[in-house]
Amino acid sequence: MAVSSASTLQGIHAQIGSVSKKAVTSDFSAVIEGFGGSQYLLTKQAPWNVLTPGEPLEVSGPLGTFTYQAAQTKIAHSGAMTFVETVDGFVDNMLIALLLSGGTFEMTVYEGIPNRFTRAKRYRDCIFVADPVDRDWESRNQPLLVTGTLYCTYVGEDIAGNVESLDG
Repeated sequence: MAVSSASTLQGIHAQIGSVSKKAVTSDFSAVIEGFGGSQYLLTKQAPWNVLTPGEPLEVSGPLGTFTYQAAQTKIAHSGAMTFVETVDGFVDNMLIALLLSGGTFEMTVYEGIPNRFTRAKRYRDCIFVADPVDRDWESRNQPLLVTGTLYCTYVGEDIAGNVESLDG
């Protein structure tokens, strides 16, 4: 007997809808402290960190058995980050300025935009390591992207938003 009967599917649909509207990955902006203004408009991709235990500990037992135990909360995070470069080299100049000021920075990632967001996360001690940028004669219809890895400390500093929904 198939479990995909109309009544089963109606029940599943109702349960899914009752949980809440789903978050959309594109509904974000990231602001690097000291580069506010419109800098967030050039951030194409950034990590949305969550707190979880670190790598589990393996605890030995009799007869060669073992179990897992949760480790301390993971606060050191890393993830992909991408900026869209401008003709006048805004991203390149920003990265040089960050490097000249010590190479680390603070950053807030918003679900929404800085003046209209549902929640935000504060990242500390951030380091952005850029990958080599590809230039390509055949790629006439794609912006120049500066991609790399963001390393940061996230300790659960969440900021309550100033709107309930980005829809209205």
